[in-house]
Amino acid sequence: MYLESANASSFENPTLQDLDLALEELKQSDEEHGAFWIVDEDENVLEIHKDKKLKLFFILAGDSENQIVKQLNDINKAKLLFIEFLTRNIERLRNDIESL
Repeated sequence: MYLESANASSFENPTLQDLDLALEELKQSDEEHGAFWIVDEDENVLEIHKDKKLKLFFILAGDSENQIVKQLNDINKAKLLFIEFLTRNIERLRNDIESL
């Protein structure tokens, strides 16, 4: 599992501290560089972009044709979803994202 950001930060086996750092960078970044993602061994991807609002992308097993895209109003909700991703409970995460 790794975390990577649009401004070139990268972490192998990311921790909650790495996630907090990525979220802080996201808050302070401009719209062009406001993104980061986490990818696991099964090619599941959870990605967030900072546009005028926060946009969350969930790609299951590398299948970008069937990605789930949601808008978020709260960066704290994004943090909870990323924590869930780190725990590797992918089905629960998928259900939580679909219910947004």
